[in-house]
Amino acid sequence: MSITAKEVSDHPFTKSVIRRHANKLIQKGFVDRQDRDSLIQEILTRFLQCWCKFDEDFGHHKSFVCTIVSRVASNIAREQASRAKAKGTVSLSCIISTPGEGPTELAATIGEDELDRRLERKPRMSSVDRVALAHDLKIVLETLTPDQIALVERLKSQTLAVISVELGIPRSTLTSRLAVIREKFREAGLQEYLQS
Repeated sequence: MSITAKEVSDHPFTKSVIRRHANKLIQKGFVDRQDRDSLIQEILTRFLQCWCKFDEDFGHHKSFVCTIVSRVASNIAREQASRAKAKGTVSLSCIISTPGEGPTELAATIGEDELDRRLERKPRMSSVDRVALAHDLKIVLETLTPDQIALVERLKSQTLAVISVELGIPRSTLTSRLAVIREKFREAGLQEYLQS
């Protein structure tokens, strides 16, 4: 019994493979995230155009799905890269050849600040700012009692509810202790490093 184009396009396996390849194209910057649904539809349409070539005597439909969807995704990536070159823009994930280093990803050749700007990431701290922050944190931590430091350490990996049960201390007591710690951070101007 052969599987129809409708059955294969509605099959959860096919949908999963298409979504995975669409997400890879988005992550690599070939397609914008807001165009995800259109991209999935484009991959499915191109896949179905090839479905008539499937012969169940030569293999399972899942192998065919994986092969064709992968090929379609590669073709879309190639087409997008060609369009970008024609526009004069290039993906930061494209591989270039650098003298003395050989093949290198373009993102590795530009500064961190420029990379953060292009990827719309929050800028990283400069080394001077990191040293200043470490110094400020050290000063605040020196004002904490051993119990307060132990609470801060536990909060890195546990919730107040879990800590309350483990220590046998009411949650309201831990909350008031945490409020004292937060106030010390606020007084030092480090409130942005507090988590809710």
